[in-house]
Amino acid sequence: MQEYENFVDSPKCESELCNIDCGLLRNADQIIEQQRTFITESESSSSEKKRKTLLVFTNYLSVGDQCIVLTTVRDMSTFIELEQQKNMSALKTVAFASAAHEFRNPLNAIVSSLALLEQMIDHQKCGRYFKVAKDCSDLMVFLVRDILDFSQIESKSLILDYQSTNVLKFIKECASVFKQKAFEKGISLQIQDDEYWPNCLKTDQNRAKQIIINLLSNALKFTQRGYVRISSIVEIQQKKIGIVIEDSGVGMGKCDIDRLFTPFTKIVQTRQLNRDGVGLGLTISKNLAQALGGDLQASSTPGQGSTFILWLPMSVRDILEYEEHIECIQQMNYQAQLTTEGNYQSVDQQYTKLARRQ
Repeated sequence: MQEYENFVDSPKCESELCNIDCGLLRNADQIIEQQRTFITESESSSSEKKRKTLLVFTNYLSVGDQCIVLTTVRDMSTFIELEQQKNMSALKTVAFASAAHEFRNPLNAIVSSLALLEQMIDHQKCGRYFKVAKDCSDLMVFLVRDILDFSQIESKSLILDYQSTNVLKFIKECASVFKQKAFEKGISLQIQDDEYWPNCLKTDQNRAKQIIINLLSNALKFTQRGYVRISSIVEIQQKKIGIVIEDSGVGMGKCDIDRLFTPFTKIVQTRQLNRDGVGLGLTISKNLAQALGGDLQASSTPGQGSTFILWLPMSVRDILEYEEHIECIQQMNYQAQLTTEGNYQSVDQQYTKLARRQ
């Protein structure tokens, strides 16, 4: 017992236990008398004036004729900081969601009123102001929707509606939204290899479209000239499809890609290119992709463009239908090739007959 009390009073105890109040350890008599474990929470201040929260476990052990008091000190500071950050993040999510809900109703009223006014106003006199009001209201609706989606993802209350859908059809619907914008910027918006897209995919079509629309919006936003291409990759063995969005825009460096999916992150800070949004679009898109059982990947080269791949899982039935679809295409191509070769042979024979007559 004397050895234990001497250790408690020693400088070694102060250094090893981070300057905790060693009075917490001076209960050896009580421990031995009651023969039980004491758990005490304490705060300490190191030489750097950083406060720490320590959890002190004091146990009584009896080994033969000896009585041993075992004291364990656990630094809980990091754990508590993480919990505080989680709580702060949850509070921010609730605050954003509450604000978005409050904004949504008056915004819907503004959008509806503008839709009615569009047919009534003199566009020559005030059309420019009307367009500004409409564009701003549409942007606000878009931001509110993003915040609500983000809050649903954070609170794990996202509801998905899985249905069999035609992939190429909803891809064309997404592309049609940006057809006029691409034309105005002189950018080629292409859907490649139409016939090789799967006919069916069981997924939440609305959420998948939301991801594609966000990716196309970013691709057109950061592309000043060149192209935006949409194509597909089917991994039969891994039972998944990749929807590829490729552009010839400004591109990004590796350090930017590493933080690309962080909430409220805007990679391109040029005001001319990055006027809209709050930096939630790609975060929401990646979370939605993962909620659908897939993923969202990005690769890019500064000055050369970016490529995003939305991976979505395919069921066994989807794979079988895709294989049948590809087999039909191959047969049609083979028959077309035979027909073409037959036509060439027929033409050659006719030329030969004419030559003989001459």
